[in-house]
Amino acid sequence: MLLSRLIFSVFMIILLSAGPSFAQFPDLGKLMGNKTQDASKASLQDLANTNKKAVGNYVNSMQSIALGLEKTASAFGIKNAVTDKLAVINSLQINNLSDASILKARQASQSIMDAIKAKMGEGSGMSKNSRMLFTQGIAALASNIKGLQGVASGINNILPMAQGLLAGSTMQDKYKIQDIISTVSLLSKNIPQDIKSSQGMFSMLGQYAQSQNISLTNEAVGLLKLIK
Repeated sequence: MLLSRLIFSVFMIILLSAGPSFAQFPDLGKLMGNKTQDASKASLQDLANTNKKAVGNYVNSMQSIALGLEKTASAFGIKNAVTDKLAVINSLQINNLSDASILKARQASQSIMDAIKAKMGEGSGMSKNSRMLFTQGIAALASNIKGLQGVASGINNILPMAQGLLAGSTMQDKYKIQDIISTVSLLSKNIPQDIKSSQGMFSMLGQYAQSQNISLTNEAVGLLKLIK
């Protein structure tokens, strides 16, 4: 028992000092502004709730990218050709997040975008209904980016809360905190890549919309100006 506690303590020190410290992502907390909860006043339940909300918001953001790509693919008449890729993105759930599942979803998104890009290159005109679907698609992609930025801001608050709780926690609670820190590490590593990928797709679709005089929502127009 003493040995296991010692190993756990060393592991936690290493994890907290070198793991999800956010030093490798200096802009993560600035994406949507920092609203840090006072770590000294947080409880384990506060920490668990904050973590659950962040993970849920991440999954919802990935659902937004699936919706956006589905609408855009439908606008170009290729939805049926990318159904399997959409299923990969939609398979991301709170209970199955991992580096592997997130990477598969990101790769599926890029594969769908490649198919859309090929149709864009054909230069054929779009019907009124297709233009409407395209507008809805790019609006969903804008929500995806905004959602990911919100998650980035939210998880920036979790580590100080976890650090503040460790000292006075029981061994059982320490294991719970360890699981939460592992989740934060997973998200903090993947969100910057997700945002970069989404911004690339959004920018390409936005430029196409402008070249074809396709109407965009105010949110999409404002975001397009920011990431150009």
